Amino acid sequence: MTDHEQTRFHDGEIVSKTEQGDPSTETKHIEPGEGTGFRVEAKSGALDTNAALRSDVEEYGNPLRFTSEHTAVTYADQLSATEDDLRLQTAALNDPRDIEAYHPRRSHPCDQRAS
Repeated sequence: MTDHEQTRFHDGEIVSKTEQGDPSTETKHIEPGEGTGFRVEAKSGALDTNAALRSDVEEYGNPLRFTSEHTAVTYADQLSATEDDLRLQTAALNDPRDIEAYHPRRSHPCDQRAS
């Protein structure tokens, strides 16, 4: 593999340089249970299609707990890279469950993913 350098500029000035594989640019694998501020329930449809999610629910319980919404989204993206796409759906304000979001059924090609 060839090493590459990435240079970032702002207003024509170099602000940073990183080399490919630099640990500061790698995304840490997210484990549920590392936080308690953002709870995500895994619905049966998502559990049926994503073995990694199913395994994490067995280990950490349901709902899964994360430090933030951003962490939960990153976790879903990481699991989606290996198996069926996971979506993160915000729970309604009047939802009686003690959760902030949930993983619904698997995504279909016609579903739009929030950016």
